[in-house]
Amino acid sequence: MVLPTSPPASLSVSQILTEFGIAANTQKRLSNDLFPLVGGTAGATCSLAASFSGKSAAPARLYVTVTDGPSSIAASSTDGITWTERAMPVSAAWESVAVNTTTGVYVATTESSAIAASSTNGITWTQRSLPASVPFYAVTCNPTTGVFVAVGSGSSIAASSTNGITWTQRTLPSSENWFAVTVNTATGVFVTVSFTSAAASSTDGITWTARTLPSSQYWRGVAVNPNTGIFAAVAQGGTVAASSTNGITWTARTLPSSETWFAVVCNPTTGVFAAIALASTAAASSTDGITWTARTLPASKNWYGLTVNPTTGVFVAVAQGSSIAASSTDGITWTQRALPVSANWRGVAATAS
Repeated sequence: MVLPTSPPASLSVSQILTEFGIAANTQKRLSNDLFPLVGGTAGATCSLAASFSGKSAAPARLYVTVTDGPSSIAASSTDGITWTERAMPVSAAWESVAVNTTTGVYVATTESSAIAASSTNGITWTQRSLPASVPFYAVTCNPTTGVFVAVGSGSSIAASSTNGITWTQRTLPSSENWFAVTVNTATGVFVTVSFTSAAASSTDGITWTARTLPSSQYWRGVAVNPNTGIFAAVAQGGTVAASSTNGITWTARTLPSSETWFAVVCNPTTGVFAAIALASTAAASSTDGITWTARTLPASKNWYGLTVNPTTGVFVAVAQGSSIAASSTDGITWTQRALPVSANWRGVAATAS
């Protein structure tokens, strides 16, 4: 694209699109394309980051992790490698964080009260309220519908929100220590697991149906591959895992070593599941959620939180009681990273773009 030495006062969107060879009524994102500043000095540049034909710009690729304590500390990273300290709106036992990967809205919940927080960028946070004073250990989001779901421990209480700001109390099938929740973004099916053999599923995050895991364990983590529909769950204190093709019927599986398995996630692009263990260097990966292979984390720490960026495929794990994190491009080989301060790092989430 060539402009005269003295640019015109303005260019219409259609003129800009024409200059870039984009036909009218087509959809194409121009990200980081450089073009002369209209009305500015010839040769000056700026970045155009937008989507035309009614599409909005995608959220930045941002990892966010929160801390227990109570604490008002959080951290964010654009790559899962270099982290910057952030501030939560109030000091609390921040336990879990989730993100709507379509809008980039984050939600964090606590283990000790009805406090929640939301953020449009993972950096600046606003305090919110959950409808009941129970520990909300886990939160997730279906980016297709925008519905967030948080599950309460030691109760039959859950909560849902269409925006991460206003929440409505929901009812789980039984009073349990609900500890983990996930959602199949392809079907919209939510699944939560507990510290017994109890599980539950929901097609909308509002109405829940009781399900049964293959044995009574401290089920700590659950994840799903949206391409195959396979859910995988891990339990602490043994080699016990489970898989399900629909979130309803579960089959017992075996992890590669007896550990306090604490979290599991799945890269939706490659289908690789990764799991981490507390107080260990033990990790595991699986290409199908059924058969698991032993992997090794870079330090023996209380690995607590785990996420994966669905665009870049980079896994990130965080450890409580330390300033240590780890990242992996494949869920197999892990590299130690540094968080801004030593804290009880807990939940971690990542946006797509």
